[in-house]
Amino acid sequence: KSGKKLIFTLILFLFVLLFLLFLNHTACEKRNNQTRQRECSPHSGPGKICTPVEEAATFHHVGGAKTYVVSPYFEHRKGQRQVRIISIVHRTENAVHYCLFSCMDHLASTRATTNLHGSHFDFPYGTADLLCAVPDGCDPTHVAVYTDQGQPQNMSFLPVRNRQARDAGFPAEFAVCISTMFGNFDNVLQFVQAMEMYRILGAQKVAIYKSQCSPAMETVLDYYTGVGFVEVIPWPIDSYIKVSSSWTPSLSPGDLHYYGQIPALNDCVYRYMYQTRYLLLNDIDEIILPLKAKNWRDLVSDLEAQYGNTSSFYFENNVFRNNVFEKSGKFKIPEWQGIPGVNFLQHIYREPIPKPHFTTGKLMVNPRKVFQLSVHHVTEQTGTTVEVSDQLGRLYHVRRPKQDNLKEEDLIRDEGLWTYASELTEAVTDVFKKTNLLKKKK
Repeated sequence: KSGKKLIFTLILFLFVLLFLLFLNHTACEKRNNQTRQRECSPHSGPGKICTPVEEAATFHHVGGAKTYVVSPYFEHRKGQRQVRIISIVHRTENAVHYCLFSCMDHLASTRATTNLHGSHFDFPYGTADLLCAVPDGCDPTHVAVYTDQGQPQNMSFLPVRNRQARDAGFPAEFAVCISTMFGNFDNVLQFVQAMEMYRILGAQKVAIYKSQCSPAMETVLDYYTGVGFVEVIPWPIDSYIKVSSSWTPSLSPGDLHYYGQIPALNDCVYRYMYQTRYLLLNDIDEIILPLKAKNWRDLVSDLEAQYGNTSSFYFENNVFRNNVFEKSGKFKIPEWQGIPGVNFLQHIYREPIPKPHFTTGKLMVNPRKVFQLSVHHVTEQTGTTVEVSDQLGRLYHVRRPKQDNLKEEDLIRDEGLWTYASELTEAVTDVFKKTNLLKKKK
């Protein structure tokens, strides 16, 4: 009996101990929540210190509004101290936003000006810049966006990027923005060819805004991020907004243009503003190719000599049909058989550019002179956009036919990419060996 009584006493003691620990944990959580609410409230006075929590996600919902914040950047070019926050807003909502700055030893709040971009293509949501003046006496390290309708304790404090401006000495001379990788992307061969062509032409960094991709593509991305050539920015936009798979609602229903391509491009301009001298903005199936110069550096030298230090250069779109193959098969590399995707080198027949036509080319920009841009043109900049002669450079775009009325004999043979074929094929094969994709495909 004494043994049973001892066991019962121990069980009772453990139960009471666990209950007390639970009560203590609950009280601590309550105190912590109250502390976070007090420290990060927009109504905190100058003496209050906020310890912001950095949020790692790409999209941050603003409470009380149909607004999603992407990333804040210090704006050095407007003649006043401002923070520009790349955002996605509902165009008809007209919500009033505020910026809550973490100023090292206190909080400060200002009302935001909402600058809606014109390139929304009539979708309900569009890209916007939230512009907030930085209060005197504040050196902001982080900022949160809130509305009068939101709950202060649920705000996401994000680090303010671009705190230091730079006029020279950029880490990269050329960087490339790719937006966006979506739909379980599996065009592995063309992607690797594009990355290696970018290297050959002079890129030191490529930014990929990734929504979805295949396991094989993930392997390739891991390789390129591992060697420091690619930065992957998570872009799970379809978890927040119903995105369209086209450029207009009539072709594909949705609430935001083409997988959020425009906010991604604008974010990339600011993300790399002080990281690269020039920034190229194009898709994975596109290459801006110099035709007289050997690489982008020599091409830019020629363009700057002719046009000065302009803001941006536009390269017209040239469609190379991906269903028309070069007939000799000289670049049908046996080792690449089974690697999913399109082989750039096998498609050398392009459609003539119709006149008149929509301008669907892509851009090389000086990001420090760009304020806003759309997919095919800069919408706000200090300077001009120069349309580059197709004798100096053109956009090689390997895709499905665009002018269905053209026959194969109407196409133009263009072997421009073959200039780099030997170096390119060697580099691509080396990547497939390093990623073990040649073994996996067998």
